[in-house]
Amino acid sequence: MVESGGRVCYTMNKPIMPEAKTEKTAARTRTEREVPLMKLPTKRIIFVGFAFFLICTFWQAYDTIIPKILTDKFGMSQSLSGIIMALDN
Repeated sequence: MVESGGRVCYTMNKPIMPEAKTEKTAARTRTEREVPLMKLPTKRIIFVGFAFFLICTFWQAYDTIIPKILTDKFGMSQSLSGIIMALDN
């Protein structure tokens, strides 16, 4: 990891350094140059994945429990409970 012109650059082999223009460096093709390597923020990815997991779990519990509450506690028919759940989703 190096700072190059105010930017941090990662490579597979070695840091990207500004080189002097010579015949050797001018003759190198694009495939011979170092390829920038991206670093994934693992902690953030795990945190976002866990948040989506919790949302999906809550949604499943909500869709399971609310129709039972509507039919048992409020005495609604299953058809009316289904209509309310369809409008809710």
